[in-house]
Amino acid sequence: MESSVKPKGNFLIGVLGIGLVLVALVLAMNSGSNSRPDRNTIDVTGSASVTAAPDQAELFVEIQVQEDTAERARSEAASRAQLVINAIKGQGVKSDDIESLSINIYPLSDYDRETGQSKVYAYRASHLLKITTNDLDKAGKLLDTAISSGANTVQNIQFTLSEEKQKEVNAAALEKATGEASAKAEAIAKSLRVRLGSIAKVSESNFNYIPYAYPMAAKAMEESYADTPIQPQSVEVSASIGIQYEIN
Repeated sequence: MESSVKPKGNFLIGVLGIGLVLVALVLAMNSGSNSRPDRNTIDVTGSASVTAAPDQAELFVEIQVQEDTAERARSEAASRAQLVINAIKGQGVKSDDIESLSINIYPLSDYDRETGQSKVYAYRASHLLKITTNDLDKAGKLLDTAISSGANTVQNIQFTLSEEKQKEVNAAALEKATGEASAKAEAIAKSLRVRLGSIAKVSESNFNYIPYAYPMAAKAMEESYADTPIQPQSVEVSASIGIQYEIN
């Protein structure tokens, strides 16, 4: 009498065979999806600069004092700084537009040959203020006010763009750079006798904003600041943009 039970080995071989077929189908499908040839593209970069009249001035003035003790130096610097701040506020500048950037106190010393050691003879304190105004015609007056009320060092004067105007000029620079990149792509496509397709990628590769720093000579501190004339100059904003086009 013959047995009706089939060998287990044949069953396992069948299951493995089906599994291998399924794996082969998956690999074939993936291979087909990745078989698309690389796209033909053109990569171009456009750069542009835009000049704009500044609408904001930043004055950096400092109060420096020297006293025989650190506490006296600190107290005197703080007192003079407050006088400067009050005077600037009196010219219509808001508190938010007057910033204390740094406050420093450090000893001054000489080398004593007899003892072979350094000896502190005084302390110097400094208080650096940044004054911002959107009234450029008032920059000279504010400088005069700061000096006459206690500031004795002018670090720098910068003519800049307000946040709102900087966004506006940035957009203009990027638009101009984009136009240059597009013109390059069209010229290249024409010379290669191909047609530009859709844009595959866009990248902003560089952006630069350079405020105009008004030169302040050290000797200017020795001169009269009455009606100080300050003439702002234009600032420059530059941008670069990269574009990748598909070509047909």
